[in-house]
Amino acid sequence: MSMAYLEPGHPGLRAAVQTDRPEPGDDALLRTVARELHDGVAQTLQASLVQLEVLKLEAGSPENVRLIAGTVQEAIRDSLEGVRTLLYGMRGQDSPGANFISILEQEVLAGFQSRSSASVTLVASPPWRQPISNVTALNVLKIIRESLNNVAQHSQATEVEVTLSVPDRQTARVTVRDNGKGFASPIGFGAGGLGMVGIRERAMALGGEAMIGSGEGGGTTVEIDFPRKMLR
Repeated sequence: MSMAYLEPGHPGLRAAVQTDRPEPGDDALLRTVARELHDGVAQTLQASLVQLEVLKLEAGSPENVRLIAGTVQEAIRDSLEGVRTLLYGMRGQDSPGANFISILEQEVLAGFQSRSSASVTLVASPPWRQPISNVTALNVLKIIRESLNNVAQHSQATEVEVTLSVPDRQTARVTVRDNGKGFASPIGFGAGGLGMVGIRERAMALGGEAMIGSGEGGGTTVEIDFPRKMLR
């Protein structure tokens, strides 16, 4: 078998290197993908390993085994959903920004309904139904997924509404509202790994802020406001 080697500086070698190099405009998307892989998949797998170690010690308690196995199953299922969403961001023809509403409905909302008895409704204003920035799409999908995870695991809600709106010319808004039991304080909601830290981080990545509230009659509202220009 003969092999050909290209000397440094050869036009063919330069073309190959330039082809494989990410475009400057992809830097933000690549950083987002890297953060999702670290904060989502890697941490979930690490937590699952810890839970499996605990499972070994609970062999004499079938009820505890079932609870821990269920927790690990949910964590892995959520990571798989996250990986599928990230894959959209790495394939040009299926970019998350161009197919944002479709991915939201088919991956995130459908995934939530497969593991929760609560019904979920999506209300999206016209600007959200147009192609949006890939980075914004990935962050918003993660925010909604984490909010729905909180609903499925803690709220005992029967109804959830996800609203995507533009309340004014400068602002884009994401709202996830449920009719569950609510919480005593924002501090209580953020404790125990309920995901509020991750939601706030992704809101900040969009130049916005995250707010959470619980009404006297119960229910929880997670609301993210960020600059409308980040949609494009």
